[in-house]
Amino acid sequence: MIKLAIAVFPDGTQVRCRAKDPATCRYHGADVKHFEDQAQADAYSETRAAVSKSSQGNSLKKTPADTDAHRLLSSMVNVGDGVLIGSGLSSTMWTTDAGAIEAAKLRNEVAGEIGDYSALDEPVDLESKWTPRGLDGEPLGRNPVEWLRERLDSPLRVSFEGKPVDKAFSGASAEDLYRETLRRLDENESQASKLARFFERKSNNVRSYAAVRLLSWQEADAKDEAQFLERRLGLEKTSEIRKQLNWHDDDWQRDRLKRGEAIREYKGSSYENPFFRAHELNYPKYHGDIYRDIATYQKRSFVDVRSEVHARMDAGADMATAMQETYKSHSPHGEYVGIDLETTQGGSMGGSIIDVGVERINMDDGSQYGAQAEQYGVTRQLAQAGNKFEDLTGISFESLDGKKPFREDVEAQDKLVRELSTAPMVAHNAKFEDSWLKANCRGYAEARRAGRIKIVDTMLLSRRLDSDRGGNSLEKWSRRWGALGNDEAERHLGYEDTHIMNAAMYNMAKAGYEY
Repeated sequence: MIKLAIAVFPDGTQVRCRAKDPATCRYHGADVKHFEDQAQADAYSETRAAVSKSSQGNSLKKTPADTDAHRLLSSMVNVGDGVLIGSGLSSTMWTTDAGAIEAAKLRNEVAGEIGDYSALDEPVDLESKWTPRGLDGEPLGRNPVEWLRERLDSPLRVSFEGKPVDKAFSGASAEDLYRETLRRLDENESQASKLARFFERKSNNVRSYAAVRLLSWQEADAKDEAQFLERRLGLEKTSEIRKQLNWHDDDWQRDRLKRGEAIREYKGSSYENPFFRAHELNYPKYHGDIYRDIATYQKRSFVDVRSEVHARMDAGADMATAMQETYKSHSPHGEYVGIDLETTQGGSMGGSIIDVGVERINMDDGSQYGAQAEQYGVTRQLAQAGNKFEDLTGISFESLDGKKPFREDVEAQDKLVRELSTAPMVAHNAKFEDSWLKANCRGYAEARRAGRIKIVDTMLLSRRLDSDRGGNSLEKWSRRWGALGNDEAERHLGYEDTHIMNAAMYNMAKAGYEY
């Protein structure tokens, strides 16, 4: 009779099973050994330890974080259909053993850093009209820290292929599961946004971006299930449910519209200058953003750029002209690193990066080199849904079969952060790449905050320097500057679009921003 079980993980870590029936133990990525008594288990452990010690030079180095991750994974419970749930994780979140370890380490990292967000750990005023609302229009009754604590205990998804994995929803219909999934996704995005802003504004308080990355990963897992439920329920039913949940509270809807009007009035709703938006010219807080953009593009200091703009204004130029002239006064030089991403959705929260293109350019002579084109996989559930952007990118999920998802590939993430830290990072509509890498790439947000990664946004170059000559999309801008022929189109593939973007940036600077 089996009385004991020990799970042995690839790095040599041993974890004793805590299940009532050791014979049922199943641990993700581990070889489970069963024993009839304590003596057998002890003997096996001693033998394994001796073997590990004798071959220490050839084995992987084990860290405390790895060991803690294995212990967390070993405590997960099978809730049916092979799905393991526990400590905020679901085995549906990953496709590889390495992904399981990374998810567990990320969860443990967040648990150790939750105190960094103590300033947000305050009661929510449910009477305040400024309180964030859910899809049903009711106030989100938790602050971000409470939400984070809940996510450390239970995953975001409530079901797997229509079968509840959360006991609270046992017996719930597919409609109810879908409704709850949407509610959770809505609140998760709101809470993650607060944590992200706090990280960026309280740089001395928060050690890492781990909390947002965990919530993004959990959201991707829940979205996989939402898409499954949508296919099961059909378009008509899911549209009806979404309509029912879509801000039906009239008072709250009016509050939203009023806030939108107030923000537009503050930022300036009329763009009198074709190159700079009204709020960029009228409010000093936005001037600094432009100074930094120019400084990064020209590899100069912020102070030098600001002094030049002010000197031009003292000489009689208006602010827009002074900024444009400063943009053109120094040519970009040396190396820059271009990047373009292709993803499974528009917003970064809960999506997957499936294509990454990187190429360096020397702005002294226009030469491009160091090309990298990598594609990454998706989870099984997402693969079943299909790529809604396949017609645009030509990337099918079938072609990604067997590839490791980006968020599970720690080596790829570390390599990318190192690459982007060596020279200014160039991207077209860089807010897109910036938000996706923050939510999915370990170490990127921290490098951005520390100033090790600086961004040149070529879409802003287009808008601020020659937007009067046509649109600012990559395709239109690249055509203007000879990187694309008039009969050629943007590729919507990472490396190809990076190469086009780099060439357009060089041609624009070489021509002195004049045709």
